Amino acid sequence: MSSDHVWGDDMPDEGRKRLQEAQELHRAKLEGVVRKLANTPDGQYFLRWLVRGTGVFQADYPADHVRAAFDAGQRAVGLSIVTLCAAVGAGNIIINNDEVNNG
Repeated sequence: MSSDHVWGDDMPDEGRKRLQEAQELHRAKLEGVVRKLANTPDGQYFLRWLVRGTGVFQADYPADHVRAAFDAGQRAVGLSIVTLCAAVGAGNIIINNDEVNNG
């Protein structure tokens, strides 16, 4: 998330620096959790289950705009998880799994 989204160019430099540090810490914590999960069979199962539940790898044609918005939100969460997995070198756990790819 960009700090410009909230503050624009008016954010003081010190505030911008603190926000960036907080975002980096948040990202590092999330990557650490994903790394730990990816190192165990149960954790890998959980990551696959979580990504599968978001529908990231499924083509879908929702019946209405409400369902389309809901599905888009789920996919956004799933893509965040896939991105975290890729960042820690565990993307293959998600991408190469037949259970996820074939539904």
